[in-house]
Amino acid sequence: MTGKSNAQYSGAQYSGAQYSGAQYSGAQYSELGAWCRIADEVDRLDPDAGRMLHSALARHSAPLRIQVAGRAGVGREHVQCALARLCGLSRALEPAVVDVPGVSDPVLDADVMVYVLPARLDPTSVHPADRRFLETLDSRRVVVVVTGDRAVPGLAMPVCAQDDPNLETMITDRVDGARSRRFEDFVRTVAGIAASPQARDVIEAALEDAAACGLSVSEPAVSEPAVSESPLRGTMVR
Repeated sequence: MTGKSNAQYSGAQYSGAQYSGAQYSGAQYSELGAWCRIADEVDRLDPDAGRMLHSALARHSAPLRIQVAGRAGVGREHVQCALARLCGLSRALEPAVVDVPGVSDPVLDADVMVYVLPARLDPTSVHPADRRFLETLDSRRVVVVVTGDRAVPGLAMPVCAQDDPNLETMITDRVDGARSRRFEDFVRTVAGIAASPQARDVIEAALEDAAACGLSVSEPAVSEPAVSESPLRGTMVR
């Protein structure tokens, strides 16, 4: 936030407990603090609009979810432990076992998805159940981890081995992208809030400040990595 329209919204350090769940940098906490103050001001001018803005802010600042998914017996637990050590994300990691006979499949709806595939003698062969799940996922939020040193060509998303040095960077990129998409969704929601003229002026000034910071409402804030035809570990493969 630039604070160019309202000095009181210049990005003071945020401290509201109700929005303290997500893991953000100092600058991002400052951004949340500015929006918290804006929501309080809107609430004073128009309580209904203020409640809607506070609700949107709470959803935006909720902890990011990371699911570690895969079929039983493919080494998913080992990958989850490795990620906890590597990225310090143990509390954020949610296990999700898919394709269990007689059991409903979990909903794969986390902000970031780590999908675990087993190493196979034929690296071009992916189990039909795995391919079915992967085809339903948004590639922008997925990292595929293979429990071995073989690449898996034919997947339009990042693929790497569990011991690949690029794995931490891939997860970090997906987390950053998830945060950016959340903020875009938040801005779209705020733009659609019906409010009184005075409250609307405050909202519009805040949206203008967000736009001045270079955040795009219509285009993704984080571009996708380039796609490579090479099946090397840690690269994009199609």
